Parts: sequence; C-alpha cells; structure tokens
Amino acid sequence: MKPTNAPSYDEKAYVGRFSFNPKTKEFLPSKISTSHANTIHKFGKSLYNKYIRGIYIRDKQTILIRPYYDPLDENGVFDPKKHYNPELDHKKTWETIHMLVRNGFKPHHKTIINVNNNLVREYLGLFV
Repeated sequence: MKPTNAPSYDEKAYVGRFSFNPKTKEFLPSKISTSHANTIHKFGKSLYNKYIRGIYIRDKQTILIRPYYDPLDENGVFDPKKHYNPELDHKKTWETIHMLVRNGFKPHHKTIINVNNNLVREYLGLFV
C-alpha cells in the first residue's frame, strides 16, 4: 500500500498505519513513521478514541490491531467509570477486519488483534 503522492524511491512512504472509525466508515491511512494520534488529530472527523488503530508490517505481511477502548462519555469527556468493553472491542475489531477484506486484504496476510505496545515494539523494532 502506497499513498498516491508517495515517491517510489521512498521505502518508508508506504501506508503502514491506519485508523478506522467503524461507525462513520472513515479510514485514515498514514506512513509508518507518522503516529496515529497525529493523523487523527490532523485529518480525522471524530475523536481519537472512536478509531480502531492498526499497523501493517509489510515484510511480515501482518496487520496488528489495537483493542478498541473508548473511555469518553456522550459529551466527549473522560468517564473514570467507563471500563474496557470486550464485546464492543470484538464488534469494532471485526468491522475493521471486514472493511480490510472488502478492500483487498489478502488471505495469506496475518492479523494479530488486541496488540499492546510490547508486541508492537517486537514487530517494529525502532518504531512505536
């Protein structure tokens, strides 16, 4: 996956990160070197917590998907009583995987869900 404006000689220009809002179907691709937060804040139409965030590891043909957790109330304010919801995470993750399949995700690619920072570091080395 390469952004249309990426020069062909730039090895790090491929789309390596993505953010997807399953409710609005908004998909935000970005370079592997750009953080999810930066992309969402700059281009997103929704709050950061409304997106599933993923990373594509090209050389391992693997997509890492972080768990969905939205601790905000209906007004966008942090709610300390709103805990991680595994059913909602499962639903949002599968909606994201289905979107990827509809848009060319190949059967030979691997998907690892509910990744944390340690697993991301293991796969990416220098990037996080």
